[in-house]
Amino acid sequence: MKINLNNVESVQKALDKAQKGTHARLLSVTNLRNSAERAERRLAKAGIAPGQWQGAKVCINPHRTPNNYGHAAYTTAAILERGGKNWFLVQVVRTRCESVSYGTDAEDVISYPYRAVLIQAWAKRYGLTLTGVPDEEYFKILEESMSALEGKR
Repeated sequence: MKINLNNVESVQKALDKAQKGTHARLLSVTNLRNSAERAERRLAKAGIAPGQWQGAKVCINPHRTPNNYGHAAYTTAAILERGGKNWFLVQVVRTRCESVSYGTDAEDVISYPYRAVLIQAWAKRYGLTLTGVPDEEYFKILEESMSALEGKR
């Protein structure tokens, strides 16, 4: 799947297919666009020029449940990928919510293919030492998990 986010009708069809028969913890076209815009702001703030955004990915898995939640809860998760000038929806699936101690919603995770450039830009601009930055292996595992879930439908 590779659907331009500007093609609202096709994106909505993909969301409708993934979310068929569900009523809670859903994603909308607006959610996806907002995630893409937040990613652009973060990349720009990190000092990365728009011409270098191609290949960046945004993993959207927004809902969490508290550890003491009484039953399985599912959410819609999606992955966006930046093309030359636009964002594309490349995966959307229903998956089990992550369980956390206090049920907070999560932030989008941005994967940038030029990790060294990203880390250098952040470190230089903000004087930060970054730890716990997800590596490419994390995103590969997440994508494989989502692909496996997609294949079970």
